[in-house]
Amino acid sequence: MIDIVQMPPRIVIGVPVLAPFDHLSSLVPEAWATAFSSLPDDDRDFAEASVRVGDRYHEVVGILADDGARIDGFVHALVPGGPYGHLRHEGTRAGIAAAFGEIEAWLRSSGRPPGAAKLDIGYRRDGSDTVHDLFVSLA
Repeated sequence: MIDIVQMPPRIVIGVPVLAPFDHLSSLVPEAWATAFSSLPDDDRDFAEASVRVGDRYHEVVGILADDGARIDGFVHALVPGGPYGHLRHEGTRAGIAAAFGEIEAWLRSSGRPPGAAKLDIGYRRDGSDTVHDLFVSLA
């Protein structure tokens, strides 16, 4: 079920990717491999922050660090707080892009244009499929 939630500002610390959409399918997995092998192995959630910038996407894949932690050598991305469309995705990682599309379509059909920011929380170091909380900002 898709709903609107008020999300506080969130911080993702990790590896950046800046590329057109059609290059993300190869560059993002490479960034995840670097993040998983380099970031601390603690109890923080892994997340992917994304913002559309013109015809490109700026992604940061890494750990959710709402505690204000700093990790030298990695990008610290702020995901702005505010209203977001939210969906709890219980399918495979391969279905995440389609699930984001469902959120965007639902927002448009309810008169709320989607914004440029997205957040995906739920990745695992072992690559297993698990529940992902998906968020799309409102314009």
